[in-house]
Amino acid sequence: MKKFKIKIRNFIALNVVLMLSSLSNAQSLDSLLQLVVENNPTLKSLQLEYEAEAAKANQVSQLPNLEFGAGIPVLRPETRLGSQVVLLSASQMFPWFGTLKSKENVVISMSKAKYEMVSATKLNLFSRVKVAYYQLYFLIEKERIITEYLDIYHTIESVTLAKVESGQSTAADVFRIQIKIQEFENELQMIQNNKIALSAEINELTNLPWNNEVRPTDQLADVATLDYNLEEFKSKISQNHPLINQLDSKIEASKNEQLSNANINRPSLV
Repeated sequence: MKKFKIKIRNFIALNVVLMLSSLSNAQSLDSLLQLVVENNPTLKSLQLEYEAEAAKANQVSQLPNLEFGAGIPVLRPETRLGSQVVLLSASQMFPWFGTLKSKENVVISMSKAKYEMVSATKLNLFSRVKVAYYQLYFLIEKERIITEYLDIYHTIESVTLAKVESGQSTAADVFRIQIKIQEFENELQMIQNNKIALSAEINELTNLPWNNEVRPTDQLADVATLDYNLEEFKSKISQNHPLINQLDSKIEASKNEQLSNANINRPSLV
């Protein structure tokens, strides 16, 4: 009896360790989305392009550099201080009124369009991670249920084999149960392959090692059914979606560029 109690304690302790290990390795959806922002190469590249575009605004709004000139006159004119040996000059070009501002507006509009592209790309990456994450959670739950059924069928198989030996059942009954067990095992193998594929997709999007095992947390188990209003979603998309905002920014940039080109053809002031 004492040995039996020790074995039960060891079994419980092992299960506790495995459960804590699983929880410690679990990754929340928010943490994966944060890794997308920090590590995804496509998103980081677009972010750098946006920052470079935004930095141009200060450059185009500045006046041209002051021009200096120097020369030696062939005929040295007389001044109150004597003969003039060297001629020095300085000039400043002033673009037509509103030219610098229109150039600045073009760059600002283009930087807005680039920013909306960053937002649209982030939205798409987030969507892909969420879909893969939810599918992975679904497969894990499905795997758990099938494993429970598989344990039950293994028990039924053992009972049926005992009945065959006692003459209460036939080999055909055992064969049918074994076919069902094989179906469950094949489905578990398919689930395992799909889990690997989904983990690999999340690892690619978050720039983690390809063989990193993604383990969703159990927080999704408490998620209630979401209520949604389709018309309300359509309204929000038409007003706030990054791709629509990007198109508006490009239209604004085109108008500002036309105004800037018109000002460029006008004379400059010195």
